[in-house]
Amino acid sequence: MKKKILYPFLPLLLLLFFSCAQKIVSNKATDYNKKPKKIFVLTTCTKDGKKAGKELSLALQQQFKLKNIACTGYEHDDQSFDTGEDINKKVSAYAPEAILLITQTDTDLKSGEGIFFLTLQDAQTKRSVWKSSVNVGMSAIYHDETLPITVDSIIKKLIADGLI
Repeated sequence: MKKKILYPFLPLLLLLFFSCAQKIVSNKATDYNKKPKKIFVLTTCTKDGKKAGKELSLALQQQFKLKNIACTGYEHDDQSFDTGEDINKKVSAYAPEAILLITQTDTDLKSGEGIFFLTLQDAQTKRSVWKSSVNVGMSAIYHDETLPITVDSIIKKLIADGLI
């Protein structure tokens, strides 16, 4: 009988769980005051995390474009044949003001989560000026529900840190 009481509230509980914004902690170089208007998003991940990494990259690029920031991206996984030189050529050809590096650092196959580090580099000096990390759900259901929340949290943090 107690189980039946929970069923009507299950959609509400799921809504509350998925509507909570992900807390993003960042570190910004105090002497960096630029707001880049052209960003190259470079994503590096494992084969298992490629889908999540690519979707995170594309979602961030879409949000940058909505904020009038020109951007493009490239996804690189551990089975790619592109060398560092090949990737540098792609970045140089785009001539960005900044490079956003999205790097998968860990995957927990049991929980379906991947940890991604985000690093914003000034393209001219190659200096890292902003760092953060996020947990991204990599299973289809979890990822589809949390990706917009994660991207929104990243964008809000970039705004709060004065970068966009």
